Amino acid sequence: MNGISEKIQAVVSGHSAFSCRLIGRGQWPGVLFASLEPEVPFRSLYADLLAAFPEFRSHRGKFEFVPHVTIAVGSSASESVDDPAWGFLPTTCEVNLAHLIVRGPAGWDVKWAFDLRPNGD
Repeated sequence: MNGISEKIQAVVSGHSAFSCRLIGRGQWPGVLFASLEPEVPFRSLYADLLAAFPEFRSHRGKFEFVPHVTIAVGSSASESVDDPAWGFLPTTCEVNLAHLIVRGPAGWDVKWAFDLRPNGD
């Protein structure tokens, strides 16, 4: 790991793993996502990352942070809106990793994965 990834790991490991629920479908132009609850653990981690890296504001501060799981982007977003899989929501997920994703030539890629503190530690 380098200095930046070590700093991110220090922030992320200050947060305990937790459960969340994917509760419904949401959309922005060209983006299909699953909304989450509770939002508090995601917002807390986001706030701590912003405090550690104020120079890296999401979307340059133009948009409010909305905790979500991106399902599809671009043309596949409109194709996935009516997928029968949405009928399986709500569903519970365990959150024990945070991924740093970067946009590359072929789309979004996971650059690094960071462990949250095991629940109960």
